[in-house]
Amino acid sequence: MFQGADFLQIGIKHATLGTLTLYPKSGENGQIDYGGLETESDQKSITGSGEAIYKTSVKRWAVETPPIAWRKSSTDTLQSIKNMANSYLECDFTFELADGTIWVGTGRIVGELKGATLDSTFPLKIEGGGKLAMV
Repeated sequence: MFQGADFLQIGIKHATLGTLTLYPKSGENGQIDYGGLETESDQKSITGSGEAIYKTSVKRWAVETPPIAWRKSSTDTLQSIKNMANSYLECDFTFELADGTIWVGTGRIVGELKGATLDSTFPLKIEGGGKLAMV
């Protein structure tokens, strides 16, 4: 059986800025890339005799979450995330899904952080070295 599931929550632990729990919007897809080795697809990577040339490189793990709920009260979620993104320190991340799946990794918040005022959400992308681990 194959089971799809919503992201329930994302836990973030930063060495100097503390911890934060984020709640993604339900019914939306996220993307998980485990990282590690990746072989490039290039039709022109071949010798004159027809032998394939494979280009394999190491890439970091990445998670693009569903839109994150933006609490604009005294504890502004987007501002807290922006502060963590501006830090040069990596964070510990925990991604929990509705089917009980949990992934963990150490990395940083990357990309643009812009809040949608009407939807009260913002996009979030996180990347890190090594591999994303399922626990």
